[in-house]
Amino acid sequence: MFQSLPVSEFEKYLQQDNVVLLDVRTPEELEIFGTISDTQLHIDCSRPENQSAFLDLDRSKKYALYCFHGNRSRQIGQWLDAQGFDCVDLQGGIAAFHDEK
Repeated sequence: MFQSLPVSEFEKYLQQDNVVLLDVRTPEELEIFGTISDTQLHIDCSRPENQSAFLDLDRSKKYALYCFHGNRSRQIGQWLDAQGFDCVDLQGGIAAFHDEK
């Protein structure tokens, strides 16, 4: 079942085995706001042609999604959940993550 997790719970989720951190922001947002981790996957959800990239993800893994404010990652996460993926998103996005640090 899909969930939006606050920063502290999201960080705990990332510590589990088999979890992939997935950034769904635009390349411009990546440059401006940086990333949570150097070891993350990036799929720009603003580009319709990238929808197939989401469906090509390994379904045996869990995904922790984030964007800038949490709106796009929540939408993508809900859609991925409906496609049978195990995923959560970061409530409030990278903005909330930086506010906590």
